Amino acid sequence: MKFSPDDLEKHLTENYGFTLVLKPLRQPPNKKVHRLAHDNLEHFLHIQLDGFTQANLAMPYIHEYVDKISDCLTIDGIVEARESNRSCFSGYPDKDPKHPTKQKQALCFTIEHQDAVEPFIELMFGLYVSSRK
Repeated sequence: MKFSPDDLEKHLTENYGFTLVLKPLRQPPNKKVHRLAHDNLEHFLHIQLDGFTQANLAMPYIHEYVDKISDCLTIDGIVEARESNRSCFSGYPDKDPKHPTKQKQALCFTIEHQDAVEPFIELMFGLYVSSRK
């Protein structure tokens, strides 16, 4: 299947329960949306396609995704989230070990450049994303 980024956003939301946040060119990241999504993490995917610099991802810790993560980490430009990046997911590191947050059940990693976005979506979800224009 082939998707434009706008179609992909709808498809992931309807079929996987993910939220795909596309960052418009030359606009700062929407920190309010970013924090809100992480605070309510169930299924969340944040990718900046336009003016892409980096995307930190938090995905549910479920077998379907765990099995694919090691394959995704072989893609050039995808790495496990550094400790400094994990701090944007409350629960990394545990602020209160007696009361772990939902995010502790998240897989956290980073897409470091735009060329890694399409292979990630294809490998993780079996979807092909067409390049924008």
